[in-house]
Amino acid sequence: YLRKRKLITYVSSKDRRLTVTKQGFNQALTQAFRALRVSRPESWDGAWRLVIFDIPERHKWGRDEFGKKLCELGFHRLQDSVFIIPYPCQEEVKFLASIFSVEYYVRFLETSILEGDDDLRDIFDLAK
Repeated sequence: YLRKRKLITYVSSKDRRLTVTKQGFNQALTQAFRALRVSRPESWDGAWRLVIFDIPERHKWGRDEFGKKLCELGFHRLQDSVFIIPYPCQEEVKFLASIFSVEYYVRFLETSILEGDDDLRDIFDLAK
């Protein structure tokens, strides 16, 4: 089935070794992107995760789509280029930044100190 769809090809039919085609790789990447989620642990570890970025205008499409996807993943926008979430997600952010080719402009921060976070605790339904 995968071979008929040109998603894989045999490297060696004798050894039954397969390789993923470019089309197969792109489809796998698309599926991984669609399935991307930030899971919410049962209890909060007390750390805030911030994603900050300053993506140049020449990468406007990547910047806009990156921000949209962060919102879809459950991040809260603090400012135009600052997003926050209380759940572990560093690998997800790295993957997302690489998909949009903006990883050079994105910074990931983790902190347990955030003054005046009562409103954020309410937004994310966290115990005070």
